[in-house]
Amino acid sequence: MPEDPDKPVRFAIAHLFTTGRDPSSDSILHFACRRYGEDTTPQINDWIVNPERKRIGGKIIRKRVWIRTGISSKEAEEKLLWEEIQGEVLSFLEGVDMVFVRNSDVATEWFERVVYKERVPPPLVDLTEMYQFFLPEKPVPYSESALIDLGEFVEARKEDRRLHKVLNGMYSMLDSILNVILSRERNATGYHQPVYSLVDWALSAEGSQPNFEALFKVASVANNIRWVEGQIGGLSYDIPVKMEEYDLIQFIKDWKPSDLVEEDREPFDESLIGAEILDQDPKDTSTRKLLQSLRFVLSFADKESEDTEQLTNGVTTVENLLGELQSHVYKISGQLQYTANSTDPQDGSKSPANYEEFSSALIKLDKCMGGIEKELGDLLHGRLFSGSATDIPPRIRKQVEASLKRTRKLRRSLSDTLQPFLTSGHNLTDKSFRRATAQVLRQFPKIGHDYFTHTNPIQDEGLRLAYKLLLSDKTKMLKNREEQRIYSRFIKSALNTGGPYALEAGTGTGKTLGYLIPGCEHLRKNKERQVVVATATINLMDQIVTKEWTTLTSQRGSLYHDLSIAILKGKRNYLCISALKRLFDALNSVENKQGKPQRESKLVHLDDRFAWLYLFQVLTRKKGQWDNVGDFTKKYPRIAEKFEADLDAESACKPKLCRMGKNCSYPQAVRRAQFAHVLITNHHKLTKLQDEIQKRASVCIIDEADQFPDNLRSASSESLLKKDVMDFVRRVAGTRNRRGFVHILQDGLEKTQARRMNGAGQSFEKPLDILKEIDESCRQVKECLWNSTKESDNIKEKRWKELPLDHKNALNDILKDLDRQFSTIELGFRQILQFDPIIFRVEESEFFDRVNRYIYDAEEFGGITKSLVVAIPDNEFVVTYRQKSYDWTITKMPFSIANEVKNIMRSFETVVLTSATLYVDKTLNLLLLELLGDEESKDIFVADSKIMSPFNYDRQVRGASAPFIVEYNYRYSNEKWRQDISTTIALQSVALDGRTMVLFNSWNEMQAMYDCINPVLQKFEIPLLLQDRVGSSEAIIQEFAGLEESVLFGTSRFWSGVDFPGPTLSQLMIVRLPNKDLGNPLVKEREERWRRDTFWDLWYAQNTRRRLRQGFGRLIRKREDRGLFIVLDSRMVTHHKMIAHQKAIPVKLYSDYNSAVKLADWAIRSQGLSPEIEEQGIDLEQACQTIRDTIQGSV
Repeated sequence: MPEDPDKPVRFAIAHLFTTGRDPSSDSILHFACRRYGEDTTPQINDWIVNPERKRIGGKIIRKRVWIRTGISSKEAEEKLLWEEIQGEVLSFLEGVDMVFVRNSDVATEWFERVVYKERVPPPLVDLTEMYQFFLPEKPVPYSESALIDLGEFVEARKEDRRLHKVLNGMYSMLDSILNVILSRERNATGYHQPVYSLVDWALSAEGSQPNFEALFKVASVANNIRWVEGQIGGLSYDIPVKMEEYDLIQFIKDWKPSDLVEEDREPFDESLIGAEILDQDPKDTSTRKLLQSLRFVLSFADKESEDTEQLTNGVTTVENLLGELQSHVYKISGQLQYTANSTDPQDGSKSPANYEEFSSALIKLDKCMGGIEKELGDLLHGRLFSGSATDIPPRIRKQVEASLKRTRKLRRSLSDTLQPFLTSGHNLTDKSFRRATAQVLRQFPKIGHDYFTHTNPIQDEGLRLAYKLLLSDKTKMLKNREEQRIYSRFIKSALNTGGPYALEAGTGTGKTLGYLIPGCEHLRKNKERQVVVATATINLMDQIVTKEWTTLTSQRGSLYHDLSIAILKGKRNYLCISALKRLFDALNSVENKQGKPQRESKLVHLDDRFAWLYLFQVLTRKKGQWDNVGDFTKKYPRIAEKFEADLDAESACKPKLCRMGKNCSYPQAVRRAQFAHVLITNHHKLTKLQDEIQKRASVCIIDEADQFPDNLRSASSESLLKKDVMDFVRRVAGTRNRRGFVHILQDGLEKTQARRMNGAGQSFEKPLDILKEIDESCRQVKECLWNSTKESDNIKEKRWKELPLDHKNALNDILKDLDRQFSTIELGFRQILQFDPIIFRVEESEFFDRVNRYIYDAEEFGGITKSLVVAIPDNEFVVTYRQKSYDWTITKMPFSIANEVKNIMRSFETVVLTSATLYVDKTLNLLLLELLGDEESKDIFVADSKIMSPFNYDRQVRGASAPFIVEYNYRYSNEKWRQDISTTIALQSVALDGRTMVLFNSWNEMQAMYDCINPVLQKFEIPLLLQDRVGSSEAIIQEFAGLEESVLFGTSRFWSGVDFPGPTLSQLMIVRLPNKDLGNPLVKEREERWRRDTFWDLWYAQNTRRRLRQGFGRLIRKREDRGLFIVLDSRMVTHHKMIAHQKAIPVKLYSDYNSAVKLADWAIRSQGLSPEIEEQGIDLEQACQTIRDTIQGSV
């Protein structure tokens, strides 16, 4: 029966607390609901339910359930059972068209099986999903505490329970969603509501989406709903008006970002010749600035002139001497730093300053400055500067004179100060000597920032004032941490001196604010400069902007409110506006007269249009930052499959392909990055920063620097995937069941030729021949790809040189053949561009878009194949091969990244590498080895330091190992080990009633354990969460943070970079020691090339220890946290080589437990959970037996 269009819309917002997750054995404890309608006043009601007679098998309600609800067990005992109040609840919900809930997966089961029972419930709309869809820029309130914070603006009564506050948060979520849907924009014809119109457009396609249909129904009448009792209309919403189809199409066609950065660069003072650097300080008379000015003059000079040659040689010599001088300054400064700050002469963690090296460096420094003085003098007295017909501007001559005077003065000053150090017999560890070095050290910033560049130094008073203002803002809830101040003072000294530094900050130091404060103070004094912060993950990038930067700049009286910040991610993380518009056109295809879509291959489905609408929200609300590509393709697979939608900027944002040009998402992000004072980027992007940014950036902070070498190598790697190449040739030349673009062009050309009037005078033989050549080349590519893997196989990634000789030769020939075919395809499409698209009977826009796209793709594939062919015999690269079924991947990666590291160090005046885990075994040897390689592992840092964590681990953490578990052995079957591990993990999770994270070394191992343990924990009503293999896993992280009784399995990135303060994470278990995989191609290559002691004792062993430290750091995030750290790998306490790894962990691992039951009993007593276990009636021996039986049954 069709729905009455005049029927008033009624809906409810409902939330319930339950005693557990299973409707068959648990009970509703508290049910709260708000009801709204066009024809009714808003009503709110709630019911407390007596769950006592709902027990099955003597099941006890957890104490934490009572705490979360704010209901006492005594109060609940006085209430009615659910069966006795169900009718009243259904009566309250009578007539509602939909119910808005949170977490529909769980709520749906409860509403269907318990609330409505035998009745059919109305559509249940998941507010979490809708909030994430329409407000992608906002953090999703997964937890109840986050919902309560979100609903703070809603007026609440004092007697309101916690559940009412959760409802307020849900009410706030719905309000935010409706405001987005009903938002108005103005154009030439007046106001319109594009999102509302686009939702209507999406719903008009084939298919069904009850959630969106219900939400659209509410949005359509939102202005008529009585939202607040006693107030007509309640919240204010605009009357919804749909845009006409033509207006909607035109709106999308004309759309562009509203906050465009139009200017490429602000104009500079032309009288300052050489001031080509943005916002260059006119007071900058440094030698480096002088060289820039001279280079600028040389760019206009007569290249054949003898005078020009003399000036060029002089400038080159000064540049070389300046670079040499800088290296000497950093070396001497590093030794002075160490000597001045050394408190323990016997400390062997770092080699003491060597007197011979020290004095030699001082002599070389004086020699360099003498050389610079001579060259500047020669330039000043040369004909270009002293002749009457000189074209050198007076300002440049003055710069040379000033630089010469400064060089002479600084050289004499340093000579007088450093002369005593050249006298033999000094003891470098003597206190008087250290005081003298501290005095000299104060002069080195003059070289670093008055001589090399002009920089105003940071003063201690500025840091103290910044911290005072921060701590005075009570709304920020910041704590005074001395460790953070020490950290900031080190960063201040580094910025004032220049050069590369390494700084470890223990967990809880507050390093992000610790480097942002001196960084901003540097910018406050030098606003023409820029500070670049490079992090390991996108999540951390976003956190810096949304959390720490807001904290620093938003308080009243902030010193840094006028500083700007920008994020620059990899090009793949941005949507191409032009590609999104093309996809809209494809999804908006009209039907022909027979009522069939114009293209059968592009059947439009409702899901496709909503996928597009989500991307449009990302474009408009997140400036096109498309971070979770994996999550999107998993949810909307048809977009990529049916419409060949390559929407990211890396694929689509190219000249002649993207019509938005500099107004597209990524170019706009680059412009914002150029103008920002602080730029947040990632490790991968650091090597590819635009020249405009590098010229201005003076400081680079590399956060999470322990991951920097791997990320830098990844950024320098290239891969060729058989699947990608096959997809390309299928799009161009089609398949058996689908015609390719070449065939579409051929068909159109033949039809045009057949209908062309006699005497038209145009030949079609040439374009037809070109298309046939492209088609033949695609056929050849397909044949190459099929011949490359004639049999299905799974080959774990291995080095090229490990492949059988015949396989290597065949693949090498295939790569060379692919290179030739890609060149033919590229050339063919370039020739096709010369013809008028009308002869191919293809729309002009589609013709140019697709032809240009295929040119770029062929060029890119050809470039990669050439690069691989060259890299295979090259010792500088490691080339690998991996095969899964019939698909393969060939990758080349640099063995050493030393050159890339040195380039980054040279690109900035100051570089600071910082992390919580830089030091291993009290040295930076592991970091240096990974950055520079075996032969170049020498100290490159001016200074380095380690700031200990403010946490008292001995008081906050209890550690244990599990010697009763059999040793893991990768050579043999480990079935007994798996059963022991599974039993122990499950029993420990039961003992702590969840509150546990378990870290694994591989995803496959984690999945196998999950399949084994999940049925066990379900019996104890403990949710087991699994890290997503693809995507960000943000929903899983938030769910674990908000669900105290849950267990989380994680691997790879979960070892670092995730935080769970509070009781949610009270137990961290390590399944196996995180040793590097000896089968990994790069690991094998290092084992072969490096010395045995370097590989095993330094790199391999220290990697394991660093990884253990990273895992341990997940457990304690606040001073109030308490937890257990358990290593389940018995080799940690039994294997003679692996016992040494215990020193990486700051707590003792007790190994006195000979069974899983004994370990669980210790865990319960350590955490003070004995009363809770007794209340639940859990017997550890019995629970352990149940777990073993279930696990053995599943095996």
